[in-house]
Amino acid sequence: MSACTTSPPASPATLSSSSGPAPWVSVTQQAETVRPDELATDRPNRIAADADVCALLTEQEITAATGAPFARTGRPLPGTLCLWQLGDAVDDRGTPTETLTLTSALPGGWLGEEQGVVGGYPTRRQVGDGLCTLKVGLRRPDAPTDKVVLTVGLHLTDKSVDPCPATQTLAETALSRVPNA
Repeated sequence: MSACTTSPPASPATLSSSSGPAPWVSVTQQAETVRPDELATDRPNRIAADADVCALLTEQEITAATGAPFARTGRPLPGTLCLWQLGDAVDDRGTPTETLTLTSALPGGWLGEEQGVVGGYPTRRQVGDGLCTLKVGLRRPDAPTDKVVLTVGLHLTDKSVDPCPATQTLAETALSRVPNA
């Protein structure tokens, strides 16, 4: 777990995390969290099926937030995934060990260990071993196949560094560029 404060979650209308770290409260992962009622409705946003998810962040923003020497994109999947390699480190299979991912996910991707608000949107968070993943609810789904969750995941090899502040900064930046629904 990280050193973020724990308090009851606020509604998107009453809390903007840009003023500081988001408060987080532990939640259980139950079946009803698959289609949450609390997804954003007052400022709904939509990532189009053919959108360039990589355009939500610049390499300069990523390196400034993470301290990485560079951020190089891999093979993006339009409207679905963008992966950046942060630095030159790779494992014995040649897979980058420090990465940032942005995905547009189905409402079933709403699961997380903690609940809070980032950029005015309800968010679930998972933290562990150099990884911080924020799952941001953009709006209520129109259909079961509707991608309404923006997931921002940062993985660092230095386990002594909390990746969550950088992940939150990058999530807020990306959210500012997701078009209205």
